[in-house]
Amino acid sequence: MAYSRGKQDDRDYFIGDWDWIQFTTDPLGIPTNYLLGHFTEGSLEISRENYEHQNSTFPRTVDFTAVVNVGLTFSGNFSELSLNNLALAAGQDPADVADGYIYPATSCTDTNLYGNLVANRQQCSSAFNNMLEVKIWKARAGNTLTIGGGEEVIEVPVEFIAQDDRGGTYGGSDEAPLGYIFHTNTTSV
Repeated sequence: MAYSRGKQDDRDYFIGDWDWIQFTTDPLGIPTNYLLGHFTEGSLEISRENYEHQNSTFPRTVDFTAVVNVGLTFSGNFSELSLNNLALAAGQDPADVADGYIYPATSCTDTNLYGNLVANRQQCSSAFNNMLEVKIWKARAGNTLTIGGGEEVIEVPVEFIAQDDRGGTYGGSDEAPLGYIFHTNTTSV
């Protein structure tokens, strides 16, 4: 749970981990929801790449700037090494690995598993009751799966990358092709 405390309890900070992470396969058909359990050091990255055109005068100045690439990535560590979590991190559908075996690169036709990813954080204090929600319409696991060892709880880094869903196959649209960030304040004043 994320808590907020300020000098006068009037600060608007989010402190703590993402409280709730869910991956949903086939969200518009017969959805299957997978809760990722304890998830630490979660971070949302919004990337933007711009193209800048310069004019021919001296000194050169920028005529215009155009956005050419936008990305949305959610990453963090899960510490519950369940079969479902490991399959999702390997880019496979947990329903297909019910026998307990995960076979990376099983054939030339292997495809990525896509689904919705929802992450929530809630700020609880006497002054605020804010919630921050992130949804990626067409997410896929995109990092190297690394399972370490040690005397403490093993945390496995995982990264979900948003794919373009302009056609709305997973819930996106032309106006919202990657996903959204939603902030709400439920405090009554």
